[in-house]
Amino acid sequence: MYKTYEMYESLQTEEYKEIAVSAIHRTPDETGRGDPQKDPEIENLARNIKNQGLSQPITVVERALESGQYDVVIGNRRFEAWKMALPDKETIKCLVLPKDTSTTRKDMLTISENILRLNYTAHDRAKVIQRMIENWGGDKTSLAKALGYSSAKVINDWLAPLGLDP
Repeated sequence: MYKTYEMYESLQTEEYKEIAVSAIHRTPDETGRGDPQKDPEIENLARNIKNQGLSQPITVVERALESGQYDVVIGNRRFEAWKMALPDKETIKCLVLPKDTSTTRKDMLTISENILRLNYTAHDRAKVIQRMIENWGGDKTSLAKALGYSSAKVINDWLAPLGLDP
């Protein structure tokens, strides 16, 4: 079972870096969010980036077995919109997590970034929470606390669209 403290590993080793767009790989999302073919908001975001620039860098982590290759942890939609808005730009500013960042920490960062978005459907949120519970060893209370809630009630409420017995 994962430890709650893993979510709060030191942030001091993170750094900003210009990275080649070709070295960055979007993380697949079962909801289709971030996929330009399935996410109609990518075009709007691309227009905004073209006019205003990228106000928040994407967060990436270097692949463990592929030096110089990165996976997006936070910002799949921004990354795709950047490529659409600025196709000739070869690099993008990224926040780089340490190479040894735990899977739990990456998942928790992704969830904390996305779980309360207004465009995140209740069903999509439930599927993500269900996956996190499985990765968390089934401990809903610890997961709730790691997400900043005092009890598992919010986790049970979020799972309701899947019709699971709390």
